[in-house]
Amino acid sequence: MPRPTAVPMLITLATAAMLTACGPTAWEDREQAWRAGPGATATVPFPLVDGTYKGTAQLVSANGPDCPVSRDGIITIGDNRLVYSSGTRQNFVALIGRDGSIRGSAGSATLEGQVGNGTLTFAIRSSSCESTYALRWVM
Repeated sequence: MPRPTAVPMLITLATAAMLTACGPTAWEDREQAWRAGPGATATVPFPLVDGTYKGTAQLVSANGPDCPVSRDGIITIGDNRLVYSSGTRQNFVALIGRDGSIRGSAGSATLEGQVGNGTLTFAIRSSSCESTYALRWVM
């Protein structure tokens, strides 16, 4: 009966180590370069902010009947985008910058804020309403 050798196992482990070292890094570099845009360097990674945030919306000012009410809620960020419907027929897709800044618009309304260190804060302003949002990361 032939005796097993360690050579096939060592070759398998060496191949797995090379693939692990080269594979994900190459893909991450390509994604960062794509996100950075043409001619930009991709040395600063995007913040890890994707997840679910829970908190409150506070109506600051209302000059019309369509303004959203103050309430508790949940917002999910995915792929460094905050997608939010304010309930007043305004649907925002706000992009998150490398510094955690958030900017988006829906018609004449704007959404601006900041995300990082487990918190998400933003404000939605229009000619008739202003609301602020303060949330904490839950998962």
